[in-house]
Amino acid sequence: MKLPTIKLTKKHLKFILPILAIPLIVFGYLFFTKSQTASASWWNESWLYRKVLIIDHTKVSSDLKDFPVLISLTDMDLGAHAQADGGDIIFIDEDGGKLVHEIEFFASSTGALVAWVKIPTLSSSADRTIYMYYGNASTVDQDKPGEVWAGDYSGIWHMAENPAGGTNPDGTDEVSDSTRNGNGANSGGSMDASDLVAGKIGSAIDFDGSSDYLRIGDNAGFKPASGITMSAWINPDIASNWGKILCRDYSANGGWENPYVTYCLSSSYGTDGRPYLEITTGASNAKHLASSAIATGTWHYVVGTWDGTNMKIYVNGVAVNGTTTKTGVLDYSATSTSDLVVAVRSPYTQGERYDGKIDELRFSTVAKSAYWIQTEYNNQSDPVAFFTSVGSEETGPGPVGYWAFDEGYGATAHDDSGQGNDGSIVGANWQSESMCVSGKCLYFNDNQYVDVGSDIKLFDNDLSMSAWFRTSSSSWVTIMGKGSIFTGGKRAQINLNDQECGVGKLKVEIDDDTVKKYFCSRKSGLNDNNWHYTALVRDGDNLRMYIDGYEDKNSPLDISGYGSIDNSRPLTFGSIYHEDEGGQRYFFKGFLDEIKVYPYARSASQIKA
Repeated sequence: MKLPTIKLTKKHLKFILPILAIPLIVFGYLFFTKSQTASASWWNESWLYRKVLIIDHTKVSSDLKDFPVLISLTDMDLGAHAQADGGDIIFIDEDGGKLVHEIEFFASSTGALVAWVKIPTLSSSADRTIYMYYGNASTVDQDKPGEVWAGDYSGIWHMAENPAGGTNPDGTDEVSDSTRNGNGANSGGSMDASDLVAGKIGSAIDFDGSSDYLRIGDNAGFKPASGITMSAWINPDIASNWGKILCRDYSANGGWENPYVTYCLSSSYGTDGRPYLEITTGASNAKHLASSAIATGTWHYVVGTWDGTNMKIYVNGVAVNGTTTKTGVLDYSATSTSDLVVAVRSPYTQGERYDGKIDELRFSTVAKSAYWIQTEYNNQSDPVAFFTSVGSEETGPGPVGYWAFDEGYGATAHDDSGQGNDGSIVGANWQSESMCVSGKCLYFNDNQYVDVGSDIKLFDNDLSMSAWFRTSSSSWVTIMGKGSIFTGGKRAQINLNDQECGVGKLKVEIDDDTVKKYFCSRKSGLNDNNWHYTALVRDGDNLRMYIDGYEDKNSPLDISGYGSIDNSRPLTFGSIYHEDEGGQRYFFKGFLDEIKVYPYARSASQIKA
């Protein structure tokens, strides 16, 4: 049969093409929308948790490079899961690159965090996504302050240290410098621990206006030729008479002869409360003043810049009172060395002191742009609003404990999860690969077990536990357990050949000393001296048992109303603690291999895989 020939005219195509385009448009929309919103792959399974942080592009004044972003938040998830000092907290770019950061402050009791993260590029037209990872108990400290502030910064003083207690062994450098330059500040006057106070960002230092000051040693980084930015958050108690924020004395003797300073950022012109910048070139001094006074008793972000020609003052991110022209190069001719000082004009004079609080003091050898300064203010004045959102806690695919038993020697079962839950092997014997599931394994007989400590908490939340076992025993034996049995017993355990279930069946049991719940596997014959895989999963109020990759017919068990186990006891493999008899009991007889604990409920497909 010959099919008829269809001739398409332009008129037909005008009708057909839009119809064909519709599914293509829908496909493209769904594909690209899904691509944009899809969650990034997990950076490293040794970190158990993460949160997504999205920077609001409307708070970024222009496209910027290598910008240190302040992250200041209080998050109980961090407090619960990060290391006590926050050393495991890291930040990852949306493309998977690791971002350098500095942790200024972290309190595990509250989850309060103050951190600075260097972002390679910030866009003023598109939001920027970064990931905060935490929950790695064994990693070394991850922050790298020197890399965050590398480049044109000669000094970064967060003012977060006790000005009466030295950070060096000799008691010097009471206030540390976060750059690589080591320009720590020594305190002078009558400063004591009470001068460390709450600041705009974390802590600040309170200067009394009569004797308190900080002195920073001379350094080549403080001798720029024709570019400078000095900045600080200040909260003045009064409009101090010529009150200085950060200065370099011109003649290094505190004398009152003009031009007084090589450069200086001050809080008040006389007592009128107007911040101003001073620059000296060719023995000639120039000043650029803000157009109006700043209020006392509140925080202000004050910045002075000079690019070799134009002097500017910024207050709270905005340039005020135009510019003052000053050309030439900075004049250091009167002395080759002169220390920087904070809250006074010179370490050699008692005049022009600042009375109030100072936080986040910075010195740069370039004139920062108005866009940079405005973005700094947006970020630091309201770090929460700088982000459109901070996501909920995500749990990674990695285990919180993984004991492969592949060492083959010694008395330690190393935790390969990276969480540091190494176990002590009590008597169990190493076996060669031919006897094991993967690599080497352990053989247990009477009075033998592995103790991995009490850090892993079971049944407080969802979890998954799994193990490979092989035995021919018909005695009541424990594969793994935590807590204690009998008097005051609060426990969770996986048993085989339990008297309540019978020989060859697995039993899962939890007991909060008030409610005891358990179930026996439908599958039997598990003591046939072959390798079997068991997994226990808590998913909300359901407790599920898997055997050899499949959920048992008697699963799940409803555990609603159940309280908690005794998590102060260690997690043990091959036995469980017996309260009445004061030791480990119900010892496993056979082989154990590849034991894992995950801090979330794994799916049936994950178990089978």
